[in-house]
Amino acid sequence: MEKERKEKVILFYRYLPHYRLGLYELLYNSPKFDYSFFVGQKGGEKKEETLHLPDETPFPVQYRRMWSFQPLKKKNPMYFQPGEIAAALGRKYNVLILNADYHVVSYLLASILGRLCGKKIIHWGHAVPRKGPEKEGSFRWWFRKLANRLAHAFLLYGNREYNLYAERGVDMKRYFPVNNALDTRPVQALIDALSPQELETFQKEKGLFGRRVLIYTGRLIKEKQVDLGVAAMPRILAKIPNATLLLIGDGPEMDNLKAQARQLQVEDAVIFAGGVYDDATLTKYYLSSEVAVSPGYIGLMINHAFMYGLPALTHDNYWIHAPEVIMLQPGETGAFFKENNAEDLADKAIELLGNPEKLAKMRDNCRRLIATEYNERYMADRFDKAVEYALDH
Repeated sequence: MEKERKEKVILFYRYLPHYRLGLYELLYNSPKFDYSFFVGQKGGEKKEETLHLPDETPFPVQYRRMWSFQPLKKKNPMYFQPGEIAAALGRKYNVLILNADYHVVSYLLASILGRLCGKKIIHWGHAVPRKGPEKEGSFRWWFRKLANRLAHAFLLYGNREYNLYAERGVDMKRYFPVNNALDTRPVQALIDALSPQELETFQKEKGLFGRRVLIYTGRLIKEKQVDLGVAAMPRILAKIPNATLLLIGDGPEMDNLKAQARQLQVEDAVIFAGGVYDDATLTKYYLSSEVAVSPGYIGLMINHAFMYGLPALTHDNYWIHAPEVIMLQPGETGAFFKENNAEDLADKAIELLGNPEKLAKMRDNCRRLIATEYNERYMADRFDKAVEYALDH
């Protein structure tokens, strides 16, 4: 029988958002490796990422000082985590998992020092520019490949990036797509605890009972192009009179969107719920809906929607979106509309809502995808596999 391996692994990240709790807890309890966690701050960069963090996590976390500086006023800040350098030079940890983000400048230095000191290095990151590979010239791609060579293994956010690297002729043996996911356990517990009677009462209170609901969750800002969703409503209502656009979130565009709804005479079919930070209430809203729509950028919202069995509808400028967009397979788990085209958004929404049998199959597909490939258990398994590979090479 193979002897149990308990090499010490340290995972660095800039912050600890609540949706990572499931992953970190599973890693902490891994039978194969001894994981530790160092982060620069408690909570995430956004309010909703911090709000649900418990006072005490079910695993130890060390919060270490993280320096930030902004060399150019109009650019994003840069970060330096001195703990990465200490771990690279120290003797406590065998494996370092570093956030491969060029804004965290310490990860490259820690990778070099760690290798010189005999450590195994694993990078975890997007691996492509956030707005797509076409934004990356030949020099940046060369530099990215050079930086990636510092890692014994690389944890990619998903298969979109994995497929791109494979198409570019990269040897993919040491690349592991983790399928970035949310912690599914709290949501599933809320779904299981909610009775049909309680859900119906909620729907009647909120004016959602008997409605065909398209739900959007996120900030009401120009970049999210929520106005396209509102603009699509007259065309949707002409075919589906009981359709409703449910907007959950706050932001500077709230008043403009309300004025737009009045101008288009669809104010009765657009519900502004405001910011909702209570998971139990958010669960009721999602379970009262049939399709999740994101007229602009889409990211982890798609994971959230799929946990409730809601197909996603977003635009077709593929690389503008976060890696999670690969979960959207047209005809299987949702649909793409032509970017910036409210009429096509409306037509795709009508197509989804107008075929209940096909929509039911899509909803099953969404739930199945979360249960099998996009959850904290799958992610933890991929982390273990990357550590195994790094230790063996």
